Amino acid sequence: MSADLKARFDSKSRRRIAAALILGTLATATPIAAADKTTPTPYQAYLFPNCLDGSNFCTFTSETVPDGARLDVQRVACQGWVVSTLPPSFTAIADLRTGANEYVGRIDFLEVKSTPTNGGSAWAISERTLMFIPEGDRLRINVNSGPTGVGSYGCTISGHMNTVP
Repeated sequence: MSADLKARFDSKSRRRIAAALILGTLATATPIAAADKTTPTPYQAYLFPNCLDGSNFCTFTSETVPDGARLDVQRVACQGWVVSTLPPSFTAIADLRTGANEYVGRIDFLEVKSTPTNGGSAWAISERTLMFIPEGDRLRINVNSGPTGVGSYGCTISGHMNTVP
């Protein structure tokens, strides 16, 4: 075989082998990429307040995330009031809970701001965040106003519900 013919044969063979490798890689990569895909659906929910009269503590609990899904919370917005002459010293914590309300772990700290109004104080949480709530679990937000009594209108959480394989 001449050197010129051998060089053309090698060049064509290399191109065919490269094309076969690329097509083979694409054929095997497509099902893997599709299996990892989640389908996000916009999500927003109102969380009713649970504040005992005269207490300095409120809780807000979401619904349990359904099987085969994951909730990605991207914003928390809550508002309420305190009744006292003492200034509030707020803390807010988000916990991950099971569907049976058993503690799983702390997932986020939220900043609470208060503003004096008509002899009392209004408070609000409005924070961008990223909390992941897996299937079978739920979010619980705890707000403590320190030495003052507290009440709330409620909280709204928003983000995306993702279907997971």
